[in-house]
Amino acid sequence: MLNCPSRRSNAALPAVEMAFNADLPDVDAKTDYAASGGTHSFSTGPGPGPNCLTDFPNCNWTNADTTLDGGIDPGSGFDGIVTDHRGAKLRQVTDGTANTIMAGEKWLPPRYYEDVIAPGDPPTGAKNPGDNNSLWEGYDYDNVRWPNQSNLPSKDTDVDPQFPTTTYWQLRMGSAHSSGMNVVHVDGSVHTVEYDIDPQTWDNLSKRNDGNVSTD
Repeated sequence: MLNCPSRRSNAALPAVEMAFNADLPDVDAKTDYAASGGTHSFSTGPGPGPNCLTDFPNCNWTNADTTLDGGIDPGSGFDGIVTDHRGAKLRQVTDGTANTIMAGEKWLPPRYYEDVIAPGDPPTGAKNPGDNNSLWEGYDYDNVRWPNQSNLPSKDTDVDPQFPTTTYWQLRMGSAHSSGMNVVHVDGSVHTVEYDIDPQTWDNLSKRNDGNVSTD
């Protein structure tokens, strides 16, 4: 199941953002869930070139800042589960699989439940960066979120409907539920996180390797 029944149906929505390597489809599949990118997001820049079709892995497949070849670069700041073109190995979840968030519900303002573009928005979907592409987009706001002390879990309604992009909601996890949102840890266990969770606890759960173990 890719959509939360408390939020919206599983119908595809109009595609609005042009891809660089494919024609724009009529519709995109959406998801209400996102993987944890850890506490830092990374600017990925241009994607890999066509030479990766024949030369992989000897090509620019990964973002140099988040390369995981031979282990995660300790200077990159990547402390989550997924990043640009790669993901953490199980042995790199040193805080424990039961203590680390792998994925959760993503925050989405109600004005974008059933349409990519709200009245008055530009036709590109630029005011809906967290849900303007398909669920297959890759390392993007649509299917990755970056939970930390500044990006606490939020109810979908906790956003100014007239200025939805000013709160950087596309970085956060959240849900349509009134009391809390759901996350799944790396060990596969499902937990409900209350919206008033302690910020430090939320930060600890989002990092797989900082040595600070918390339970939600």
